[in-house]
Amino acid sequence: MALHSIAFPCPTIVFTGAPGSGKTTAMLELGRELSGVITLAEAATAVFSHHGVDPAEEFADVETLRAFQFAVFLKQLGAERLLAQRARAFGSRGAILDRGLNDGDAYLPDGYDDLHRLTDVSRNDAFARYTAVVYFAPAPREVYDAVMRSKSARGKRHESYEQAVERGGLLREAWVDHPGFVEVDGPDWPEKLAAARAIVLRHLTTPPVS
Repeated sequence: MALHSIAFPCPTIVFTGAPGSGKTTAMLELGRELSGVITLAEAATAVFSHHGVDPAEEFADVETLRAFQFAVFLKQLGAERLLAQRARAFGSRGAILDRGLNDGDAYLPDGYDDLHRLTDVSRNDAFARYTAVVYFAPAPREVYDAVMRSKSARGKRHESYEQAVERGGLLREAWVDHPGFVEVDGPDWPEKLAAARAIVLRHLTTPPVS
């Protein structure tokens, strides 16, 4: 797949991390707060809703899981192509993405090897698309439980806290070698958000490419 054909005209910052870690909330808050910044929602959420996939029942079948992650990868590619065009049209100062291409490593049985076989895209080629990666460490158990109670009330399934922490570790492993990798941690949400904001602002000083 020709990743080089999609050139971003501005800095791109991936927010990744365990479920309930705060990455999506941070992306939405900073997208509203920072002028000239556009955002991209998580691709997997769109694939779930569009195809009616039930992970609790269907992902026990490994081939179904692989097919789902390939669909997520293609959705991400298409969404990033559109994001790049929007950034170019609007003269955006930067883009924040809720997950990136390498997140698939953490959701496949054989990790990167699986993703590479499915997509023929190397980890480094995917890394090269993004200016920085902000990894949100798992939230404390009480925070996670509160977030998941809210999701359950809306009819959404979720992982146990132990599963979420394990997933977070796999996601960290998938991204830690990116040259712009930064981890934000801590039980205090305002401090965690402030750390993410500072990272984004640091990269927004890079002028957009015309």
